[in-house]
Amino acid sequence: MQSQKDFIAAVSHECKAPLAAILSSAEMIESVPNIPDTVTDHVRVIDAEVSRMSRLIRDLLLLSSIDAGNWSFHMDEVNVDTLLINLYTKFERICRKKDIQLQLNIPDECCPPLYSDADRLDQIISIFLDNAVSYSPPESEISLNASVRKNELIFTIIDHGIGISEKEKPFIFDRFYQSDKSRTQREHFGLGLSIANDLVHKLEGKIKLFDTPGGGCTFKIFLPLKQQ
Repeated sequence: MQSQKDFIAAVSHECKAPLAAILSSAEMIESVPNIPDTVTDHVRVIDAEVSRMSRLIRDLLLLSSIDAGNWSFHMDEVNVDTLLINLYTKFERICRKKDIQLQLNIPDECCPPLYSDADRLDQIISIFLDNAVSYSPPESEISLNASVRKNELIFTIIDHGIGISEKEKPFIFDRFYQSDKSRTQREHFGLGLSIANDLVHKLEGKIKLFDTPGGGCTFKIFLPLKQQ
């Protein structure tokens, strides 16, 4: 069993570089002016599949670290505004390609500093944004919000996609669980939400799922505002 996990981790590492090269080449082709629509369509397919495989590699590497017990947290003061702006910048381009509007809502007063792990927070919120983008139709909207309640900082990700049925809600954080809808879309492998849940619990937080009015999902991530 351990050798199998080591093999998966090694293969995942080896795949990162060639996938990055493929994605870079596809982006270069896409930037060429006046290319035929058929070429553009093929490049978009390449881009989508590389993104899908990149997510799988990211999740497998995280999973292998979790199972090996050698993942670590680097706790420090996190500037929440900067974290969210960087995430918005990264995902706005992805959303634009799918004709989805991404909204970022940060309180007028700056969010208080959060003593946490900035990289892990980026991973957690990225997983939920990935999930929202995958299941949102064109011309819909995704919101990334931050708010403070008492001694908690709350990140909220709202989409207007296909939603999650009541019978599936108890299982969405189970490893490798996929709904019938996700199987048909082929974009996820049932790892991301499980990993995000593990990370949030390690940070002494919690996740809650709500239905978005009119359809879709609203995930809320609650993290304690602890002092260093």
